[in-house]
Amino acid sequence: MVKRHMREPSKACRFLAFRLLLVTGVGLSLSGSVFAQTSPPLTLTRALELAKSRNGDVRSAIFDLRAADSRVKQAFAAFLPIVTPVYRYTSARQESATYLGGHFIQTEGGSTTIDGSWRVLDTGERDLTYRSSKRSFDAQRLITLQTLRTTLFSVEQQYYEALRAQELQSVSDAEVDRTKLILEQTRARVELKDAAAKDILQAEADALNAQVSSLLARNRSTNAQATLKATLGLPSGEPLPVLEAVPVPELVGPEGELDSLLSEGVRNRPDLISRRKLIDAQKLNLERARRGALVSLGVDLNYSPQITPKYLQDRSFLLTASIPLFDGGRSREQAREINANVQSSLALLEQSERVARSEIETAYKDFGQNAERAKAAQAALTAAKKNYEAASDSQKAGASNLIEVITARVSLVTAESNFVEALYDYTISDVKLRLVLGRPIPGE
Repeated sequence: MVKRHMREPSKACRFLAFRLLLVTGVGLSLSGSVFAQTSPPLTLTRALELAKSRNGDVRSAIFDLRAADSRVKQAFAAFLPIVTPVYRYTSARQESATYLGGHFIQTEGGSTTIDGSWRVLDTGERDLTYRSSKRSFDAQRLITLQTLRTTLFSVEQQYYEALRAQELQSVSDAEVDRTKLILEQTRARVELKDAAAKDILQAEADALNAQVSSLLARNRSTNAQATLKATLGLPSGEPLPVLEAVPVPELVGPEGELDSLLSEGVRNRPDLISRRKLIDAQKLNLERARRGALVSLGVDLNYSPQITPKYLQDRSFLLTASIPLFDGGRSREQAREINANVQSSLALLEQSERVARSEIETAYKDFGQNAERAKAAQAALTAAKKNYEAASDSQKAGASNLIEVITARVSLVTAESNFVEALYDYTISDVKLRLVLGRPIPGE
């Protein structure tokens, strides 16, 4: 990665404006495209904020985290005394009958008590439960973080895909204008008897094909915007504001050796750390199950004063010790089940680390290759632009034929498309590498 990116990860995504007019003078700009709207531009920063507040996956993960926090508090509450005020009202009628007659007893009245109980000692079950819930909470926090990270990456990717589609449409629109210009120049040369009349047919066909390509590019842009709106949680019926252009990045490859990055990613990725935390929680549950299969000890204090209708006190000290002499093997099998779950989680963790290494290696190589590809595409675009301008001016002056201009035009539109594709692939691969390495990404 670029050192600038590492020092300021929150600014690493503020690039990639494919206003090729500013870079190469091609004349492609979004300002006059169909995407220009009256609403304020949607910046990438604002898009990330919308995703954090409105995306359903992120909101669900946050609620899961709150639930895990509540479980920790429930486990801690087991160490505290329980105080329960109770009011009881009784209305009872007891009847009896003998051969001498019958009678009944009517009882009515209310009482108010405060029941208090406190388990002051056990064999560690409460502590194991509490520690397990803490590990589970830590794991859920990391799962929530990973959900947020992957969602933010999706927003960046889809934001750039929408920009890519807009720029490719600008390329197609510029191609339509160029084919119309070539058609006009061809007609002019035919009128001057400098070109054959059949050249007009070729120029007209090129102009119509360019219009078809422009419509396809417009459809791709519409689909990209719809995907981005869904991820941001925006209503499907509302138009997406124009996306703000950002500067073109410096085209550099990844920093660091692959081996060190592999170790960094396996060590720092939230999804892998969360798996390790869950395994720790399972091991604590296993220890609790094994203790339960041996001896259980408990010391409880109870105090229940009655306040009305008259004052009474009920105090007790309860020592309980139990040994599961025979339970059909249930306790032993519970421990075996948890142990099997631990071994299963360890196997999944090992496989997840293998997958993570594969993702890091792929992202590392993609980033480097995309940097080289973007540099080559930029140079090709500059050359293709100069070649087209020379061929077009030559045809206008009658010094070249239609085939030469068409060849130059095709080369230019190919270079424009390749540059847009390469530059967006480079930017997305940059963020992708930071994601799989567990490094901070914009918006996190």
